[in-house]
Amino acid sequence: MIPITKTTEPQSLQHYRLQQGAVFDGQNFTPVKQDIRVQLVAEQGYLCAYCMGRIEPDDRNMKVEHWHSRKKYPEQQLNYANLLGCCCGNEGFPDALAHCDTKKRDDDLLFNPAEPGHHSRLKIRYEFNGTIKSDDALFDCQLNEILNLQ
Repeated sequence: MIPITKTTEPQSLQHYRLQQGAVFDGQNFTPVKQDIRVQLVAEQGYLCAYCMGRIEPDDRNMKVEHWHSRKKYPEQQLNYANLLGCCCGNEGFPDALAHCDTKKRDDDLLFNPAEPGHHSRLKIRYEFNGTIKSDDALFDCQLNEILNLQ
C-alpha cells in the first residue's frame, strides 16, 4: 500500500452526479464507470490500492473500491475522493483466499492511502516474505484481518 495522489475526477462523473437519482452502478453509469477505472488506474500507476498487484482498467481485472462503503455511507458513493482502484482479490474463491476489496466488503479501515493527511500515518513496511506490515498496531491488524494482506 503506497500513498495515492488523487487527481481531478472524470468530467463524466461530475455530469452524472447532477442527474436526479444518480447512484453508483445506476442507469447509464457504465461509460462513467469506465472513465473512473481509467482515471484510478492511471493515478495509481496500474497498481491495486491495497496489495499493489497489477490492475488494468476493465471489469475483469479490477474493481472500483469505495473506501467508505456504499452500504454504510451512501452519500459517499459518487465522491471521487472516496474511490480507489483495486484488484479482484480472488473473488469467487473461498473467503480464506479473498483479499483487498473482496475481503474488506463493508468494513472500515483506519487509514486511506488516498487521503493526504493519512500518508505519514500509514507506517507501512514490506517484509522479505512479501507481507505488508504497519507499525500502527490497529492498522496492522486491519491489514491482516480486513484486507488479508498477511
